[in-house]
Amino acid sequence: MKYETYRVIRTLGTETRYKIMGVLMKHPKGIAVQDIAADLGMTHSAISHQLAVLEREQIVTDTKRGRENHYQIAKSQAGAVALKLMRI
Repeated sequence: MKYETYRVIRTLGTETRYKIMGVLMKHPKGIAVQDIAADLGMTHSAISHQLAVLEREQIVTDTKRGRENHYQIAKSQAGAVALKLMRI
């Protein structure tokens, strides 16, 4: 668990990823990339890049809905640790 927690802390250690997690916590059923970008006032590309990092660490997952990818916090050990850390 310590190793997993360290990896999650390191991954959430950027302001952008932390803000993305905040948005995802408000939308447990998922939210489209462009909606996250609009909410944070950032580009689609910047958000997609950060989501890819979070997905690689199994903190978030995506679901294809039509032409859009919707992201949500993963139901994984890393996702659970991330949620716990975000609530501190």
